[in-house]
Amino acid sequence: MRVLIALVALAAVPFAAGVAQGTNPFSDPKNCGTHLSFSDQAAAHRADAALPHGGKHGVMDRPCASPEVPPPLPPPPAPAPACAVTPPSTAGTLTIDGKVSDAATAGGLANWCIQLTGTINATAMTDANGNYSFRGLPDGEYSVCEELPITWRQTFPTVAFGGMPCPMGLGWSFPLSGWSASFVNFRNVLQ
Repeated sequence: MRVLIALVALAAVPFAAGVAQGTNPFSDPKNCGTHLSFSDQAAAHRADAALPHGGKHGVMDRPCASPEVPPPLPPPPAPAPACAVTPPSTAGTLTIDGKVSDAATAGGLANWCIQLTGTINATAMTDANGNYSFRGLPDGEYSVCEELPITWRQTFPTVAFGGMPCPMGLGWSFPLSGWSASFVNFRNVLQ
């Protein structure tokens, strides 16, 4: 038993000294993913020495640093729009604007068709950031609905948050009376 303790002590001293001097083979980036012997790990031999027999018999793997995680991919674009965009109205000075976004990433969804019905009927399409706008509107009652591509499911608005029935999902219905409406937003997820 004393012999075993002495052997452990003899192995621990060079390892501790090597770590203290910065010769720890685990801190050497060229050893990433290699199989190092216990003696190599204890800094008793060269820090970059790998076993020639493929890492068998008394070896441990040195873990590699985690690779950098790439940024998330942008949401897939909606299919080409099947709507004809209406030119801005000149009947008033009010606007209705909002954004269509991916509920999973919060990124804007481009080329989505937005329908306005009411005192003025019009169609808009979202820009590259998912924003849309109806300009030149007079006072009156309006409803705003989005056209959902078949591979998407709407998550906002909800009935509890004031969403009104539209041909595809829920939309918004409200009066304009001297004030424009902003943040008339929609959120969707890819199914």
